[in-house]
Amino acid sequence: MLVELKLMLTDAIKASRQPPRNPACIALEILFHSSCCGAAASFVPTGGVMNPSRIALRLLLVLPMLFAARAATAQAPAPPKGFNTTTLGVIDLGPEIEGMQGRVLRMSTTTVAPGSVMPAHPHKDRPEIIYVREGTITEIRNGTAKEHGPGSVLIMTHDTVHGLENRSSAPVVYIAAPIARQP
Repeated sequence: MLVELKLMLTDAIKASRQPPRNPACIALEILFHSSCCGAAASFVPTGGVMNPSRIALRLLLVLPMLFAARAATAQAPAPPKGFNTTTLGVIDLGPEIEGMQGRVLRMSTTTVAPGSVMPAHPHKDRPEIIYVREGTITEIRNGTAKEHGPGSVLIMTHDTVHGLENRSSAPVVYIAAPIARQP
């Protein structure tokens, strides 16, 4: 069992030097014997009898990876098509304000192509201010659509659920300043 654990850890160290991969894929490779663990770490030894201690060891290694993969995908939804964002600056708030460890203040500029839609999303634990520079963006909040033109400010707090749309034929440009968890 110790030899198997050493093989798994050695393979994990080698894998850490490779480009990042989906943690769920790595976990499944470990669980179902793939190339990352080598033949010595197989569930089913040469005799064809399943070894329960190997199954338990693999499950102990795999379950945290699967939970991490689920958490990562839950926190990082794909950006909507047509919303092109450029980060202008980031401040790590941990050293700046007591109790803000793991948080950043980020400023970015976003160009929204005509016809683009950002589906409704919550701002719980992620306040944000948007300043519209060019064009007209439509915000849908509580079932009501409101147009915001140049100079408008949108404020999203913990109880805000809203979506954004560019219903016009021209691009919209806005500056966003959210407080977010560090990536």
